[in-house]
Amino acid sequence: MISDIPGAANVTVPADGVITRWRLRDSVGANFTLRVLRHVSGDDYTFISSSAPATGTDPGIATFPTQQPVKAGDYIAVSWDGTQGLGGIDGASGAAFEAFDGIPPDGTTATGTLFGPNTTEAFFNADVEADADNDGFGDETQDKCVGVPGPNAGCPPPPPPPPPDTTPPALTSSAHSAKLSHSGIVSFVITASENANGTATGTINVPKLAKVVRFRKRNVALTAGKATKITLKLAKKNAKLVRRALSKHKHLKAKVRLSVKDAAGNPSTKRLSLNLR
Repeated sequence: MISDIPGAANVTVPADGVITRWRLRDSVGANFTLRVLRHVSGDDYTFISSSAPATGTDPGIATFPTQQPVKAGDYIAVSWDGTQGLGGIDGASGAAFEAFDGIPPDGTTATGTLFGPNTTEAFFNADVEADADNDGFGDETQDKCVGVPGPNAGCPPPPPPPPPDTTPPALTSSAHSAKLSHSGIVSFVITASENANGTATGTINVPKLAKVVRFRKRNVALTAGKATKITLKLAKKNAKLVRRALSKHKHLKAKVRLSVKDAAGNPSTKRLSLNLR
């Protein structure tokens, strides 16, 4: 049903915008829906949109939220099934309404039948809010970002997440030699392109003794762009063996292996060959 009162200012939508609320008064039952219609010609109307089904209150006024864009000149109507009762007043001076067979679906055009004048004035109305950015949200009560269109309560969608990090950290070091301390310690400096954590270890091959000695494994934490000093230590017994070989002018190398991962789990390995002195 469309309330159709010729000459009345509230028959059609006054300006482009969004219907954000609508009301029924003294209406019995459920499955009432607010419809937006656009006049084609004569008694022909195109059904544009529908609200969610609503349950009336009798007696009293029931208010329902909705979100239905409208154009200036559109009509509002109410659909319901035959078991319900839409509130109204019979014999209202100048009142008329357009009725349609069945419940035409949105997107279709139907021909109504005009009843009146001086017939029933139906008890329903709706609130229209401006929609300055044309995103389908009323500027006063629905749009959280007035002036910036978007689908999320009137706001733009959040930016997409960054692509996954698949680049391993780059490890660099200019170290080619290292001094073995009396206690069996060697140190070197390494720089990572990003924060990374892992372990460092190493070995020394002592040919004369046909023996390979190992440094104790060491946990390391590298900070992006910062030169980090890494220290490895031999067991006391092994340190003594290596120092003795060095004292006999033996050329020994420490083979160092650094294994780390960045925050995304990308692994990187750096190998160094350090001439011991």
